[in-house]
Amino acid sequence: MDPRLLEYYNRELSYLRETGAEFATLHPKIAARLGMQGTDIADPYVERMIEAFSFLSARTQLKIDAEFPRFTQRLLEVVSPNYVTPTPSMAVVKLYPDTQEGDLAKGVTVPRDTAFVSPIPEGENTACQFRSSQDVTLWPLSIEEVRLTAAPPDMPALHRYLPPNIHVAGALRITLRTFGELTFSELAGPARLPFYLCGEERIASHLFELLHTSAVATLAGEPGHFDGELNVNLQHPVAHEGLEPGQGLLPLAWNVFHGHNLLHEFFACPERFYFVTRPDCLPGYKRCRAMWRKLSYCLTACRRTG
Repeated sequence: MDPRLLEYYNRELSYLRETGAEFATLHPKIAARLGMQGTDIADPYVERMIEAFSFLSARTQLKIDAEFPRFTQRLLEVVSPNYVTPTPSMAVVKLYPDTQEGDLAKGVTVPRDTAFVSPIPEGENTACQFRSSQDVTLWPLSIEEVRLTAAPPDMPALHRYLPPNIHVAGALRITLRTFGELTFSELAGPARLPFYLCGEERIASHLFELLHTSAVATLAGEPGHFDGELNVNLQHPVAHEGLEPGQGLLPLAWNVFHGHNLLHEFFACPERFYFVTRPDCLPGYKRCRAMWRKLSYCLTACRRTG
């Protein structure tokens, strides 16, 4: 028996007695025939009937209240299914291209929903299976050096590319290198170059803030030749990643606001948003016949972490 039944029974009984007192006040002749005077009932049969009705009403009310969680769950399953389904494990995977397989100069695409199986830990019998959330194209490129510096002194020609009202206070400088003997001009892409801000969260979030709030231009060229012609992007130096509906980790629902999915993913795995992309970088690659290339994000602020 549910322990709440007695509480519900007493509540129903008190309600009927109070209602009976009001009825006796409004209809004294009828109440006298039933033996009702105020909250007291002289007729034992009428009193037992009210107690029996209170018992049945208590059971009914208990069942109605028990349906509220089930009703709420079913309603959420329709309105926002991601709120009541288990949140899957999320992670950022690092992929390495095989230099001995395929033509890396054209890029190798790892399609969406590709399965990744984790190693089985010691003492466990089951491996975890993950699936990728978007297409990823691997290119024969590696990051050789990353530096956050003040205004770059080796770029004296900045005034030729930037408006006079912009003051460059710092730069994030990334040195790229191709694999093997390939040069940048031999690559068929990428048209968009994404970077992942890994490492300590305090530093990664600081760089993320700098790039998305202070980046005014990207300049790309061969190392040591930044006083010459550069590939410059002033319109869209940085592009956000992971915000479009097709880039989400959680399944989409037609009747759910996409921002709820983004909040859900952020609280479950904030690292998945630490991507920055440099768009429209293919024209500069075609003019570069070297194996090294330096990319500089010009920043109007350069706050350093301790």
